[in-house]
Amino acid sequence: MSCDKSLCDCTRQSVVPWDGGTHMVHILVISTEARNRAQYASLLYHEGFHVETATTAEEGLNLLLRHHEPRVVLVDVAMPPNTLIGFLTILAVTPALRVVGVYAGVGTLPEPMREET
Repeated sequence: MSCDKSLCDCTRQSVVPWDGGTHMVHILVISTEARNRAQYASLLYHEGFHVETATTAEEGLNLLLRHHEPRVVLVDVAMPPNTLIGFLTILAVTPALRVVGVYAGVGTLPEPMREET
């Protein structure tokens, strides 16, 4: 599959289950929706990743501070905007950490994410 250069930065290292050495890549999944957390965790686990989950940004931050292991964070962008922005601001100071925003809700996107027409 080829890469659409307008959608990604192809110069970045790909994320694979192994870090090139002997350690599995750890991924933290944060979502208030139990079903979404379980689905993402199951999918990633079956692909060979080590997965931890958190229900809130605060719980996710505590896991990050305690373990220092996750290299990727999947975060539900449907969190309350103040919580999400504060959480992403804290994560921005960790350049080795990759953050992926996901939205798996039904219906419309949260107001801050809608494009103005």
